[in-house]
Amino acid sequence: KMAQFPVGSYIWIPDEDEVVIAAKVESTFSPGTAGKVSTLDGKSINLKAGETKEVKAMNPQCLEGVDDMVNFKELDEFSILNNLRSRYYDDIIYTNIGI
Repeated sequence: KMAQFPVGSYIWIPDEDEVVIAAKVESTFSPGTAGKVSTLDGKSINLKAGETKEVKAMNPQCLEGVDDMVNFKELDEFSILNNLRSRYYDDIIYTNIGI
């Protein structure tokens, strides 16, 4: 059975300007099928079947941001990018991974 992105879960969707952005699933879909999501600023997006092949599941902990990224349950490229971007926008530019 193919993986699904259930309603209420969070995913990374590709973005031309930001590489990826976080989005909340509004209707359950599988990679390769159409789906509906909303961005964190409330914008509703209908994803075409081809676009959903590029989405990745995310741990919502990434939305919180952390000082020490070793505290992330899932440390991956998109989590690091989002944390650094968020901290940059909040003018808290220093962070680390581990000691």
